[in-house]
Amino acid sequence: MRERDPRPPLGFLIPGGFAFSVACCALVALVLPADTVLRAAAMGVAVAAYAAWARHPMAALATGVMAWFLTTGFLVNALGVLTFAGADEVRLGAFAAAALLGCAGAALWGLVTRARRHGRPFPPITLPAQPTPQGHELAARDPHHV
Repeated sequence: MRERDPRPPLGFLIPGGFAFSVACCALVALVLPADTVLRAAAMGVAVAAYAAWARHPMAALATGVMAWFLTTGFLVNALGVLTFAGADEVRLGAFAAAALLGCAGAALWGLVTRARRHGRPFPPITLPAQPTPQGHELAARDPHHV
């Protein structure tokens, strides 16, 4: 019998990611100085943290895109104007990468903790045994064998 998935359904994760992005955008706007790179980095870290918590790639990517919209509109362009310049496209790619890295990190952490919980680090890697050559087989392979 399969274990029940402990994650909330996608229908809750995406709106939750939107609310999280809005809250983070407001916090970053109030706390950090008007440095575009610093603000975008803080939002990228927030996206990765939400992705690690949600452990769902679609919710993580949706949150990354929403955070990109909010970052571009309110933290980079202070008047809520969306632009599509080269830096904005790079920032979108960085947010998507942060989302996927957050999910991958959470998945890896889950594997490690599950293995530790069951009392074994990781399953050992076993290679198939190679047959040991007999005397006459050695003579056939090595002409210098006596």
